[in-house]
Amino acid sequence: MTTESTRVLAEGEPATDLVEALDELLVKTRRERPPLDQFYAELHGLYVEVCRRLGKPEPTQRLGSVEVEQSPELIDPGSPEEDAYDIWCVVRNMAENRVRGPYLSNEEVWAEFEDEIREYEEANGLAPLDE
Repeated sequence: MTTESTRVLAEGEPATDLVEALDELLVKTRRERPPLDQFYAELHGLYVEVCRRLGKPEPTQRLGSVEVEQSPELIDPGSPEEDAYDIWCVVRNMAENRVRGPYLSNEEVWAEFEDEIREYEEANGLAPLDE
């Protein structure tokens, strides 16, 4: 990887080596099925480096660690494994460092839904939520 003197990536500039390392971690995990705490330890190391390269502060908390007592065939949605995959996806998206489009303000988001909220309130006999 790199050292703490690593330059901060420009917006839209991916950390290609970290994306590849994250992909390799996922492939290795699916093949070998290590304990989740081992997966999280490796993922956390990559996460720290992604944060460093994005110019974000180093995380103060380690990524989750759990013990799994069920066999891989019984993994269900919402399981610790699925949660670990979701966290992996977030770290990978950070490493991709895509250019983000303009965001809507909270007022703009709510304005888009005012009509739908009003219709729902009327259809269900609810009093309007006015400020």
